[in-house]
Amino acid sequence: MTFSNMSFIRLVRMFRVVRAFRVIRTMGHFKELRLLMHTIVASVLALFWSMLIMFIFQLMTAILLCQTLHDFIVDPTAEMEMRLWANQHYGDGLKALYTVFELTFSGCWPNYARPVIERVH
Repeated sequence: MTFSNMSFIRLVRMFRVVRAFRVIRTMGHFKELRLLMHTIVASVLALFWSMLIMFIFQLMTAILLCQTLHDFIVDPTAEMEMRLWANQHYGDGLKALYTVFELTFSGCWPNYARPVIERVH
């Protein structure tokens, strides 16, 4: 390599360093943007913990419903249609969790709660 090529490479490196310092210097003008980004990150963390707490409550409710309705589902004296319906919605943990998820986030919770209240004894 010749001396002129080395000088050119050094000049390019220096230009990159100067450009990086210019970007850092202009970042001082965006204090509000940094504040907004920190706020968004903090709210995402709060959203994560809220969703985790909601999932835990849904899981506890699903386990409670599954265990409570188990005796009704296996009772041979109960109405077969209602037993099948209860098994379809609350028969195991995943079915009950999905039903509780629908109860929580959709507007059709009476469709899942009313039959249990009126026809399960």
